[in-house]
Amino acid sequence: MWKQFFLRFAATATVLLLAAAALNLAVDPYDIYGGTRIVGFTATPYKSEDTERMTKPIQMNGRRIETLILGNSKADFAIDPAAWRELTGEQDVYDAAMRDGRLGESRQMLAHAIATHPELRRVLLAIDYESFRDDLRLTPAFDEAQAASSHITPANVAKTIWSQDAVRDSLLTLRENHRRQSAHPVYAPDGKFHADELALIFGQEDDFYKNLHGMVMAQRENAATERDVPYEELAAIRDLCAAHGIELVVFVPPVHPLQAQGNQSDLADYAAWLARASAIVPFVDFVLAPGTDDDADYWDTAHPKDRLGARVLTRLAGQGDASFGRYVTAETAAAHLAWQRQQLAAWQAQHPERQAEYDVTVGWGAVLPEGDVLATAEPIDLPRWNLDRAPEGSGRMDRSGTVPFRARDVRAVYAVLEAGDGRTLYSRMQKSRDDDIMRQEIFHDIRRDPCRYVLTAPAPALSGTLRVIVLLHDGRAVVSGTMETW
Repeated sequence: MWKQFFLRFAATATVLLLAAAALNLAVDPYDIYGGTRIVGFTATPYKSEDTERMTKPIQMNGRRIETLILGNSKADFAIDPAAWRELTGEQDVYDAAMRDGRLGESRQMLAHAIATHPELRRVLLAIDYESFRDDLRLTPAFDEAQAASSHITPANVAKTIWSQDAVRDSLLTLRENHRRQSAHPVYAPDGKFHADELALIFGQEDDFYKNLHGMVMAQRENAATERDVPYEELAAIRDLCAAHGIELVVFVPPVHPLQAQGNQSDLADYAAWLARASAIVPFVDFVLAPGTDDDADYWDTAHPKDRLGARVLTRLAGQGDASFGRYVTAETAAAHLAWQRQQLAAWQAQHPERQAEYDVTVGWGAVLPEGDVLATAEPIDLPRWNLDRAPEGSGRMDRSGTVPFRARDVRAVYAVLEAGDGRTLYSRMQKSRDDDIMRQEIFHDIRRDPCRYVLTAPAPALSGTLRVIVLLHDGRAVVSGTMETW
């Protein structure tokens, strides 16, 4: 009897394992097995977006690479291998840049390419001020074993074929493909993030200012932190390329002038970065270059789109306007910073209305006085609001008067949670779209739940004040309420 039981159990387990393997290989949610792509079923392997640190090294193994693109999300989103192929006629180009990528990860991807692609002869490396803001060598998700392997590692075979997570991800991929009916991969075979997928991601976030605020907050929190690791990794990339006869082209992608202003809010640190990085390897800096201030050229203040990326590649290929982008060395870093400051001051003088957006976005709007509102239409009463996000934390929203304005006057809703000592604990901005439906949704959400965009996850006990701010289209800001938490 026991023998029959174990035989049946073994047979059932084997069937389930084979069924799981068949499902995961057919759907290929991580885009690593070359699965058949069928519109409405498997055309878009959505999970490859979350596993690019496994997917990209595997994709690199099966192709020739003469030019390798490295960097963080700015290169991942805006630097298109197809544009480089068209400019130079080179066909074997791969984009190994990664979102939130560290220079240590770029170094490991370069070492992987050198070991497996003897034809490699050029590296386009995107760096930026944000890349040097901490000492984290690798992100926790980076798969060092896969990045060093010329094949799919056994651990990743098990994880992507027989695991419960892989089955779940395959089912989610089938569901999302059926729902969206999309017909494109997340990553093209050359590693480029698909623009339609980016439009979907940033459309969901709907927050043009998110990265600007995060950058300034990081500066305030880490102002005195020693950050040697990124510079060590930049030097290691330089030395690897020199040792193997590989041309290294380093550049700083453009950012929106609002982001440049945020980056330079800690001017001494920004100046030290320019001087120290350019002393390791000279680079072409596109920040505040003429023609890089159009909102339409950015996903948010930090991430340029393909059109602006194509202008960058044209300059790096030695074509087009040679004045677009400035070559920075240790000797010219100070003069370059002075030029950037002049460019930023000129832009601010031409766009005074954008300063209100900057002030509210980075948190200074939290200290604006109450009042100065439009005297029209529906008042919003902020009700008493109970908060139970964690067993050890609770809070209360007290009504602090009414704020009369119309839904169509709203440009953005901003909220900041401040500790008693003035530190910003958490913040969020929700930007208004141009259509009336979105305006009405934001208007409704303020009335129903003023803290919806702030306290969205369990948090430890806090002591501080939440201020909800409404930014109007004419540039004025109003404080619509406060919440004490404890």
